Amino acid sequence: MNTLEAFIQVWSFGEAPAELQKLSTHGGDEDYVVLVDTISGSSNEGDSLGEDIAASLTVCDMECHQDITYNGRTVTVWITAHA
Repeated sequence: MNTLEAFIQVWSFGEAPAELQKLSTHGGDEDYVVLVDTISGSSNEGDSLGEDIAASLTVCDMECHQDITYNGRTVTVWITAHA
């Protein structure tokens, strides 16, 4: 049995690290940043979990940035927005 281990961090957009905020293409209507770092198991499972979390925080739209290097690790970043 495979077990998914992932580190997931959620920030309000204004509290997220600046390098993650810079990924946004929304132009000012961002709400949250969700970072998913898959430690073991399928990265697709981790990304799916991150997408579920982002979707639960989304009022209108969300964008996904895959294969982002953050703190020396390859992560997926979801950014949610209200318009």
